[in-house]
Amino acid sequence: MPKVLGLSFTPRIFERGQEYFEKGKVGPIEWDEQIFSATVQGSSDHEYRVRGILDEQQIKWITCNCPYAEDHELCKHMAAVAVALDHQGQVDPDKVLPLGDLLPTSWTEQLEIMAKTTPFITKLLASPHQVDKLRQAVKLYDDRHVVLEEQYHPKGQDKFEYMTLIMIDRVPHQVTIKYDGQKMDYFIGPQRRDDDLDLFAGVATVSLCNYYLAHQPKAETNQAGSYLLDMFDLASNHDRQLIRPYIELDYYSERTRLNFKVGTSDHMYKLQRPEVFVTVVKRGEPVILGKYFNQVIDLESLDEDSRYWFDFMDEMTAMYNTLTDQKHNYGSTDMYLMVEDVIADRVDDALASGREVYIDNRLNQLVNYSVDDRKLTADLGLELINDQPMLTMQLENLPDKDLIRGHERYYDFNGRDWVAYPNLNPTQISQAGLANHDHYTFDASNLNAFYRQVLPKIKDKVDLTLNEDPQIDQYILPDAKFTFKFDLAADAIEGQAMVQYQDQVYSLFEQLADDSQRDPTQEAPVKDVLVQYFPIEAVRQGRLILPLEEDQQVVAFLSQGLKRLEDFGEVQVTKPFQRLIGQIDHKPNLTVGISLESGLLNLSVAGEAMDSADIAQALRAYHERRPYFKLKNGDYMGVKSSTLTTLAQTLEDLGVDADQVDQGDISLPAYQALALNQSLQEQNDLTYQTDDHYAKLIRDFNQNQVGSFTVPQDLQAKLRPYQLAGFQWLMTLNHYHFGGLLADEMGLGKTIQIITLLLAINQEQKLPSLVVAPASVVYNWQDEFHKFAPSLKIATLGGGKVERRKLLAKSDRYDVFITSYDTLKRDIVLYDQLEFQVQIIDEAQTIKNARTIGAQTVKLIQAQQRFALTGTPIENRLSELWSIFDYLMPGFLGTYQRFSKRFEEPIIFNDDQAKRAQLSQLIGPFVLRRLKKDVLTSLPAKTEIIEYAEMSGAQLKLYRARADQLIKRIQTSDETDFKGDKIEILAELTRLRQVCCDPHLVYDDYKGKSAKLTQTIALIKDQIENGHKILLFSQFTSMLDIIAQRLQKERIQTEMITGAVDKQERQRRVKQFNEQDEPAVFLISLKAGGTGINLTSADVVIHYDPWWNAAAQNQATDRAHRIGQENPVTIYQMITKHTVEERIKELQDKKQALADQVLSGDQMSTTSFDKDELLAILEE
Repeated sequence: MPKVLGLSFTPRIFERGQEYFEKGKVGPIEWDEQIFSATVQGSSDHEYRVRGILDEQQIKWITCNCPYAEDHELCKHMAAVAVALDHQGQVDPDKVLPLGDLLPTSWTEQLEIMAKTTPFITKLLASPHQVDKLRQAVKLYDDRHVVLEEQYHPKGQDKFEYMTLIMIDRVPHQVTIKYDGQKMDYFIGPQRRDDDLDLFAGVATVSLCNYYLAHQPKAETNQAGSYLLDMFDLASNHDRQLIRPYIELDYYSERTRLNFKVGTSDHMYKLQRPEVFVTVVKRGEPVILGKYFNQVIDLESLDEDSRYWFDFMDEMTAMYNTLTDQKHNYGSTDMYLMVEDVIADRVDDALASGREVYIDNRLNQLVNYSVDDRKLTADLGLELINDQPMLTMQLENLPDKDLIRGHERYYDFNGRDWVAYPNLNPTQISQAGLANHDHYTFDASNLNAFYRQVLPKIKDKVDLTLNEDPQIDQYILPDAKFTFKFDLAADAIEGQAMVQYQDQVYSLFEQLADDSQRDPTQEAPVKDVLVQYFPIEAVRQGRLILPLEEDQQVVAFLSQGLKRLEDFGEVQVTKPFQRLIGQIDHKPNLTVGISLESGLLNLSVAGEAMDSADIAQALRAYHERRPYFKLKNGDYMGVKSSTLTTLAQTLEDLGVDADQVDQGDISLPAYQALALNQSLQEQNDLTYQTDDHYAKLIRDFNQNQVGSFTVPQDLQAKLRPYQLAGFQWLMTLNHYHFGGLLADEMGLGKTIQIITLLLAINQEQKLPSLVVAPASVVYNWQDEFHKFAPSLKIATLGGGKVERRKLLAKSDRYDVFITSYDTLKRDIVLYDQLEFQVQIIDEAQTIKNARTIGAQTVKLIQAQQRFALTGTPIENRLSELWSIFDYLMPGFLGTYQRFSKRFEEPIIFNDDQAKRAQLSQLIGPFVLRRLKKDVLTSLPAKTEIIEYAEMSGAQLKLYRARADQLIKRIQTSDETDFKGDKIEILAELTRLRQVCCDPHLVYDDYKGKSAKLTQTIALIKDQIENGHKILLFSQFTSMLDIIAQRLQKERIQTEMITGAVDKQERQRRVKQFNEQDEPAVFLISLKAGGTGINLTSADVVIHYDPWWNAAAQNQATDRAHRIGQENPVTIYQMITKHTVEERIKELQDKKQALADQVLSGDQMSTTSFDKDELLAILEE
């Protein structure tokens, strides 16, 4: 039995152990004094651990964790380790054989070290025989077989991995070595059974040794130091940065791929991701390739070839991701470019121009380039099968499917030689249908079709050398010659179609008993053309008749059919027919007359030898997209005319149709003058003439000339300069019978400008005017009229419908009616017989949706002038703009469909700046918008506005019930009881004020709405949309919580300060609010934020409920309106109408002390006031 180091193994176990050792399956042997340990790779790639004790070259004890060892004393893994131990003991490190010509002698010491720690090295160098085998292997596996993948992977201070691929019969054999300077650990990939694993590992070891000597991985100058030396040209190994390509066959898919190496001449790295590399270089960032390359690549310093290949990568990686063939998972993670399609063409261009491309990653062997000029050849032959001819076509030089398919050429690459085929174009061959087969046959029934129709098209698509059998000619029918004759009869076009074969002439649609001498394949395309223009039943009867009443078909035949027939043969026409063609080619010449009189724009259209009926017919033909029309005298005329096109589009913009033109002169509202002028200015084809009134109107508006009008003496206010300008603008529009949109920012006094306008108009006109506003501001309008124009008779259409009907029935007694949108919808039938001088709509965005009943209702009112007010600019939703102008001046912007096509679609979808400017210029004279920051130049400027809210429904019932109860209590109490009940009366008065704010403050189960809260949220949204920051004050912190919840639902940024917030947090929130740029709302309670803070970033203040005195309210306002404020400040006071809040506001001026007492819970019990004063506050 074989015996090793004192252990006796069976022959079978020893042989297996010896085999395992020779195959390198025994890992490094570790020692702890006399105890050794090693792993052995089993047959199933599972590693087993062998441990034992070696004393004086005798194994005293040994064990293995494999299943076999559990049932037997000794296993093959123990035998493998024992052989390894015995082999180590037999090797004399001093007698290790050097590799001579394979490695420099400087490696001798290193090999001696590794021989002690690496069993494979010990075995590899133990005998001259082994060294000779290694020399032969290195010589055998030369550069054609060894593919080096030099990938440095830091594994600590001194470790790295090195991979070698040895190609045998195009099959890769991979060897990976981990080396730490002391020993080498090997991993050998799957091999064939007959391969010598030792030789593979030996070749890899020699490669690693040479690499190690060349690059000195353990050099103490690190990559950062080397880079710095390179920058200043001091490093001894400094070299220029290089980019080099190499092309290779993928040995698995057998496809050709292009790789790149980047680095310096002494060390080149395989590029892993070309697309990422290009991006990093363009950004000017360091390119990290490995230990010896961490540099910024300077494109300007690259040599010519490197720069060429960088540009190549840049272009090809971008193009690579757009190729239609995605089946190979192209993408940004690709390590190479597949050479095909356009990339193949570019590689060929590089090779043809002399660029160097290598065939492997060592860059020591170039691709051989050659050109093959062969062309695609087709041999046409003829065979007789059962006395019937059969045509054959055999293709020669058709590219093999294994060739590389470029976009322009085919190529071949065998791993070393590149061959280009410039005369074989893949695209042309595919388009000609010849890519998949090289042999074709055609029987007698298809012989002529192929030869006459298909073969000429193939020759047009691909460069084809044709060799024909002379016998073919006797089976090919002669060429067909076609003649077409056309005449104009009384009511139709009539024609004949003839076909001639040599000396024989036939009617094209003539059916003969023997048609053997005619070729249906030549006649069929002509028949197909004719049946497209002439009635098919007539054609089948051999007659070509096209009635003139079929105008669409007539024009199609004259404009298209004749030209198509000329492609087949000769077309002959009579003089009457030629005259018809001339009439249709004649185009209308039109002129427009324009005048302005009595507020109407008058248009007249005239044409040469055309009356209004003819012009209307021309317009109908244009809109129906017919190419010609028939005049009253029976002649025909073409529609394709620039003047007719311009006229049709201009009239469409004005809302004028052909029926109106048919009736003669056209009258339009005067406001259409500016729209007409813009349409005419956009074209140069249509001739027009204008009168002096029209010309003056256009001139005045183009020069922004606003008339000078006197402010009515009855106005109880002094207009600010910008308000006076607004009044003059409104009066100018009114003078010309134009409508207008006053879009001043909220708080600039749009109401006072309109009141001044109506007051001025009332001095001259007898008809009343109508103001339509949201219900929440109807009484605001009433109060403003009473305040600023008390001479006007105002009728507010509140109350029941019977009362409203009575007021409207007496319309001649009033100067202005005020109603709400909702009330107007309910009362619209009451307005049927009424006419107003001016109609005003407030908050015009209410009608932004033209389809709503509210928008349609306001447009039903009969008024001589219309104006609209809004504080919200309209910028992006152009349909809203159209709806408002459809109210102001119906037809000014055309129908919505025309407006959308002309402006909305180009602006919204194409960002057409020219159209945007055109629309702005068109509506500009009719829109006036000023901002506070532009017109309020004094600082600080403060505008105070009272916003009235009117309760309804459940809220109103709750308030009235509590108020009536409190009134009754006060009325029934004597003076003694009244003084004793002051605290309770104050508490109930506070609850009434809370009901005004929101009944939820008093009733937890309240299910209704709060009028003031709804109106306040709407006000906040409007201000936020205009870019304002807002302070909202309330003395009820629970009200602030409710408002905060609503604002969060509206996604409006909110901050809050109450008494529960400490000073530091308060200052943090104030700072955050002041520093943010976006619109936001700051909710503040009286005690927490009424004094001591600076919030000048806000320019809108809202007082949600009346405060305990005016001084406190002013102090709160001064949080924003103080030094440092750069914008005008607007203060809104929210008051619930017909409640204690309104009474308190009225008494603030008359009895300030009483108002203070009522609103101050701290002072009320000690203040002297009587029952009558308090009842005056509570009663309506």
